[in-house]
Amino acid sequence: MDRKGLIPLFAGLAVLALVSFLQINDSPQAFAGAEHNLSGWAWSENIGWISFNSAEGGGSNYGVSVASNGRLSGYAWSENIGWITFNQNDLNGCPSGQCRAEFDEDTGQVTGWARALSNGGGWDGWISLSGSNYGVSVNQCSWSGWAWGSDVVGWISFNSADYGSGASYSVSGSGDACTLFSGNLSASPSSGYAPLATTLSAGVSGGSGTINYTFWWNCTNSSDSVSVATSACGDPTNSSIGAKFDGISETSKNADHVYSSVGSYTAKVIIERGSRRDEVRIAVDVQTPPADFSLTSSGNIETLITSAPLATSTEAVISVAPLYGFNSQVTLSVESVSPDLPGAIYHFRRNSNGQEASSPLSPSPTMTLNSSQFSSGADFWVRIPRETALQEYVIRLKGEGDGKTRYVDVRLNATIVSPDFIEI
Repeated sequence: MDRKGLIPLFAGLAVLALVSFLQINDSPQAFAGAEHNLSGWAWSENIGWISFNSAEGGGSNYGVSVASNGRLSGYAWSENIGWITFNQNDLNGCPSGQCRAEFDEDTGQVTGWARALSNGGGWDGWISLSGSNYGVSVNQCSWSGWAWGSDVVGWISFNSADYGSGASYSVSGSGDACTLFSGNLSASPSSGYAPLATTLSAGVSGGSGTINYTFWWNCTNSSDSVSVATSACGDPTNSSIGAKFDGISETSKNADHVYSSVGSYTAKVIIERGSRRDEVRIAVDVQTPPADFSLTSSGNIETLITSAPLATSTEAVISVAPLYGFNSQVTLSVESVSPDLPGAIYHFRRNSNGQEASSPLSPSPTMTLNSSQFSSGADFWVRIPRETALQEYVIRLKGEGDGKTRYVDVRLNATIVSPDFIEI
């Protein structure tokens, strides 16, 4: 059966014949409560517009609502056939299945029946909300799809996107009339070495309207109330505790944080959208980095070239800074010099006992320090020929230990005491 096809002419005439009967059958019983969480318009080619809330028309206080258990109740209004009831008490004796209208917030499917109160004259008024090849469904708070009301009503479209042309219309929900409201939270990365820079990413499905995202970097409290979680875990507007973003239209939001200390943390977000909210917590594991070390230099060195064949530089202390429990031996050497420095002699002196080592760049002198000698380190200096160009040189020193290699640069500034000392 073509959902958009025209109903045979006799069905259209039957609708017109019913109009006067329906006008006087405008039952005062067709009133709903003050709160309705469905609104908007549906469309039938046979009977025209159907309003789901008195805000859209009908002149009386009416509407259709979805309860927390998924049951629909209340009334929709059609100018041509009058009140359409979703109340279970009005649906006894339905053609098949369960005689009620029901919404499953997990699947988004709407099943069961509605009925025109003005049924009569051979017309039973039943409107089926789902069948083997049609049905009404909900995505977040947007209702769409088709219901079937037989010859008089025909196909009812809940969203103009389904119909494909003509005026824009839709039925939309709020609160319990939306698919299951849920938040999600992830961390990228969720584990690593301290300090760990991570991005917390929160998202939401279901509900309607703007969204509030409230993050805590570490909060084990399970409440979905911002005030309760704030009392337990601290003020999230304090950047050391969390982050808060209100009135956001996007259904995802990121928050960046650096976990400086080693430990196990519980990142938390509360997501609020209208009257609905959810909270999600995930683990963030900040681990101790593997043992490591770095090299430090007390400063740069310089030489004053004189008439002597070799000029001796000032000294810099090269120390080892152990990290995360590093205690292996470290061997110091000269890795490179830029620009080249021909004829230079490089020196190390272990400060703990005065032992020295010296040689040209290749092979480099070496000096080994054990963990008790890391802080005192080794003195480093250079002797250069008097013919050396007067400029700055970058000497890269290397430390090797426990399979790791680290570097530190020492700058050598070659200057002259007096031009009189230079032989021509």
